[in-house]
Amino acid sequence: MKKLSLEEVLKGIEDSRRSNSVIYPLHEILFIMLIAVLCGATSYARIKMFANKKKE
Repeated sequence: MKKLSLEEVLKGIEDSRRSNSVIYPLHEILFIMLIAVLCGATSYARIKMFANKKKE
């Protein structure tokens, strides 16, 4: 059985958003959310703050 990387797993999740309104790929959003929560983010506002700080 082949082991999948986290990126492969996240890319395998279907993105049902409208393509004309998408700025970031879904797998990137899910990854940053996961990392933010692991670093202690407890709300969407804190996840957003974390993502903005790590954007560069």
